[in-house]
Amino acid sequence: SSGINAEYGGAKLVIFYRADGRQKTLLNLQKTFELTDDVIQIIQPLMAARTDTKAMEIKETALKLGSPQVDIFPFNFGNASTAHLVVDTAVSLLGGLDYVVLNHADVPRGLFMHSLKLQNPDFLLRTFSVNVYSYMEIALKALPHLEKTTGHMFVTSSLLGEIPQSGLSVFSSTKHALNGFFYTLQDELVRRGSAVSLTVGSLGVIRSNELRALLEVPDYMMGEIEGAALGIMKSLVTKPRSFTYPALHPNIARFLWSFFSY
Repeated sequence: SSGINAEYGGAKLVIFYRADGRQKTLLNLQKTFELTDDVIQIIQPLMAARTDTKAMEIKETALKLGSPQVDIFPFNFGNASTAHLVVDTAVSLLGGLDYVVLNHADVPRGLFMHSLKLQNPDFLLRTFSVNVYSYMEIALKALPHLEKTTGHMFVTSSLLGEIPQSGLSVFSSTKHALNGFFYTLQDELVRRGSAVSLTVGSLGVIRSNELRALLEVPDYMMGEIEGAALGIMKSLVTKPRSFTYPALHPNIARFLWSFFSY
């Protein structure tokens, strides 16, 4: 805890997430604030969301917990070509960047071969724009600012970026693409001696009453929102190349996929 406090002192945090009436982001961030209430008093979070209903709830929570400044602005992640504007806005409001958390996603469901909607090229393009292209564009635009502060970026991926699942083909495809790009970017940053560090988070099933789970797993294999939120916050300090939560189910799934997939 003391290490987190020292690292976060005076830092500017930018969180990109989807707030379209779902509760997971609100609960995730609220639990993060509760778990690190001594930290949030000296951090300036800025959140870019597609809608602002839940964003306002998050802002109110952060202010009540002592954050000195919370800025929120809307952004359409489906238009990746304007990502530089969202980074420019963040820098303008905060005066710089120390940490960037990319945590937005569309989660289309259904059997690909049975769904004309999922097969529609325009739908696929929009989903990839939200889940992949906007991540890439925002990351590239943020890198020069993070270089100045020896900053860190956390990219939220999924176990489904490693292991496919029937009924989630499009979502799984976007997460595979996300992993491919950001693990390669990690290598490029190391080779050029960059001051920026990057963590790719592989999240499994998180217990939530508001969201339908992506995978059906036993209750004891599910993670908690508190654990995921705290793990992400700690990753901004420890700066690992990858972060897996929860540990049990993803690692079992990786083993089974590697040795018994056929």
